[in-house]
Amino acid sequence: KVIGTAINVGAYNDFNCSRLLYPVLQNRTRCFDQSKTEVDLCVVFATDYHYIIPFLVHYLALGVHRVHLYNNDQTLAWYLHPSIVCLIQAGLVEIQPWRGAGEYNDMMADCWKRKVLEPRGLNVESARNRNNLWMGIFDVDEMMVLHKHQCLNSMLDDYPNAPAVAFDWAFFLPPYDDTSARTARAKDADPLSIFGNIKSMPDDHFELIDYPRPTAESPMVIFPHDMTIVRRFECGLIKSITRPGCISKIYNPHFAELSPSCPQGTSPHDPEHHVIKSGYSTPWVDNHYPIAQLNHYWTTSLRDFLRKIHRGIGSDVPPEKGSFRSSDMFVERASTRHGNEPTRDTSFLERYGSFYKSLKMDCPDCF
Repeated sequence: KVIGTAINVGAYNDFNCSRLLYPVLQNRTRCFDQSKTEVDLCVVFATDYHYIIPFLVHYLALGVHRVHLYNNDQTLAWYLHPSIVCLIQAGLVEIQPWRGAGEYNDMMADCWKRKVLEPRGLNVESARNRNNLWMGIFDVDEMMVLHKHQCLNSMLDDYPNAPAVAFDWAFFLPPYDDTSARTARAKDADPLSIFGNIKSMPDDHFELIDYPRPTAESPMVIFPHDMTIVRRFECGLIKSITRPGCISKIYNPHFAELSPSCPQGTSPHDPEHHVIKSGYSTPWVDNHYPIAQLNHYWTTSLRDFLRKIHRGIGSDVPPEKGSFRSSDMFVERASTRHGNEPTRDTSFLERYGSFYKSLKMDCPDCF
């Protein structure tokens, strides 16, 4: 199985890579014409199959130079999906086997030095002279929305004095109401808490959330990202894009320890050029995300979250030893009784929806 469907390699013999690559390369050409800055992404992957292709297409179309995928999935041969194969053949994506081979921290350090620096003939010291080189460590459920820029690489040109740019998470998940979720027929039931995602909602529930029912002429735009259009609460946690020559150590995916030898200093900047303290989070949380927001599609439903718990966490707790996460965490973050006020946020769809809608209509097999 791959990407949730049975794999039949013979059925993909006539798959036309150009239908996927042409619109992506068009956007990349525009991005590279605007800026010579290069951004690589390091990503560890396991089981979130419905996110992987939209994630790759999105960041490559935003001007990311290359995505280094560390495969920690032992379930499906997802990398044989024709879209993944096309992106690999085009030199845009690289897959590194990483099935339990060390902790998450080891993967990040391996990517930093062996994937980002060494192929460019650089080490950490010489990379400090490369002012146009950046790297990020993202997960496949984290999608960047740029409000004032077309391309991620040209956006980073606005931060010549920053060793790293820290992006606040915009936390997305379906609302959950303990009472109404018990009965699917309840008139006051929250449809997302009952059904988990838009595809499975009955027609009358679409009116409740003011969202059009998909049709053959107007299909759903992007699958995981139009399932959860509710930004549940503002989150101070960050993910960073960092100059690799400024890193002294990586020990978590949120930020890197910055070297005193970095010409740009050791204090990250946020998108609005505030200088912040290096760490997991920032006290600055902008509810409007005027420059950019990193949409973290934490889960599409309680059922999906329980699947992730069973899988374990990405760092050092294998599934057989359990996880520090439980269903209580989902209820705490999603339930209105904890004071989390939901915001209907369709900025990702508004900003990039037409691109994906056109791509899906031209190449339905791509997904």
